[in-house]
Amino acid sequence: MKLTQNTILITGGTSGLGLRLAQALLRRGNVVIVTSRRQTVIDQAVAANPGLVGYPVDVADRQSVQALADRVRSQHPDLNMVINSAGIMRGVNFFTPQTPLTAEIETNLIGTANVDWAFLPQLAAAPEAALINVSSGLGYLPSTAHPLYAASKAGVNALTTALRNQAAYWGYRHLHVIQVAPPLVAATNLEPTMHANGERNPLNMDIDAFVAAVLKSIGHNRAVINPGASRLLAAAGRLAPRWLVARLMRRTMQTEFPQRSGAAKA
Repeated sequence: MKLTQNTILITGGTSGLGLRLAQALLRRGNVVIVTSRRQTVIDQAVAANPGLVGYPVDVADRQSVQALADRVRSQHPDLNMVINSAGIMRGVNFFTPQTPLTAEIETNLIGTANVDWAFLPQLAAAPEAALINVSSGLGYLPSTAHPLYAASKAGVNALTTALRNQAAYWGYRHLHVIQVAPPLVAATNLEPTMHANGERNPLNMDIDAFVAAVLKSIGHNRAVINPGASRLLAAAGRLAPRWLVARLMRRTMQTEFPQRSGAAKA
């Protein structure tokens, strides 16, 4: 897949990894469209990055996504790449019943499915196209403190694999369906959630190195991209004994919930 002269839509492209990918692709001479639920955030991103195009959408709302798809099809008929980067991540303790439980599933998984469903017909009609779903290394090895985030991203992995196989079944050989599973990446909006105590995780990946690795892999049409520590997480999810995984992931609870609630220990 060439990385220049494309028309690219990036959901969640106004901050974090999405914005850095948008900036890198904009510098390569692509038309780059970013989305957010908030118009003020879009306006700020567009003002700070001349040439960037921004549209509002709520990816969890299928009607909102369909309206975006109709707008893009009308104004950008040559769209040939979609990057699903919109996502949220929270520490969730299932032993506190007041915790809302739907946000990650609605945004990360259902939102990705909504965007894929709405834009695949336009991508399939392009001479060469790419659908890129951003999951997470925690989709391979679930974080104890972030169970809904991990579950939603594991779902994104499964969805992407199934859609890749569907594209092959229907003969869309020119449509590349790609899974990107980031590790923890320094200097993103997710990093403070994982490091509430200020401790630096040695597995963090520099954001510039992440962007470079992802773009290089997209250029080589790699179906699954596991930059940095995500390779280790993928291997550990397949091979590591459960007791070791539990011990490693327990640290996420200590970081996210340093004060135990006083509930009885099992």
